[in-house]
Amino acid sequence: MTTETQNTNSFSQFSKPRQDYNVIKIRLDTTALLSDIESFLRGSKDIVVQDKVTGNLVMQTINTGKAKMNEAGLRTLLNWISATVNSQVVQGNFPYDKGNSGVSTAYNNYIYNYRLSLMNTIIINCVDWDINDNDLEGLIDFVMNLIKPFMSRLIGNKERDSYADTIKTVDSQHLMQKSGGLKFFK
Repeated sequence: MTTETQNTNSFSQFSKPRQDYNVIKIRLDTTALLSDIESFLRGSKDIVVQDKVTGNLVMQTINTGKAKMNEAGLRTLLNWISATVNSQVVQGNFPYDKGNSGVSTAYNNYIYNYRLSLMNTIIINCVDWDINDNDLEGLIDFVMNLIKPFMSRLIGNKERDSYADTIKTVDSQHLMQKSGGLKFFK
């Protein structure tokens, strides 16, 4: 009687574990991007400084400009933006157009529609959010100047393809025959 056993071995390998983990974290973590938008909208930024008297580290808020909207508007708009500026969305795909290398109509349409939606959201709420009319265009442009390069990472699936250089997975299978049982049946 002959029996077959199958061994399956699988392992993932980081080519440079600590460095590669940090690269992936930087690419997928959108906290800094959202923080930059928040600082712009607030007109202030929190920094860590050393207290001159005690020597302890303390958080200090510094003014970097004028607040673009009230707190309700700021929270709502940040939530709206974070629905698209996140680690899941950046792993999507805007395919290149067939026969037209380097162009993605899907990306262009997305950016166009994103700007329209952002503009509508801000304009419809500008009175409730205390947005100055003179700040509307600059506010929309500031956000779009972040969204365009962020979303361009999806063109041609280049974002996910780039992970192949960082993480390598190897699968192997071995099929072995074992002898056993009664000899006269061999």
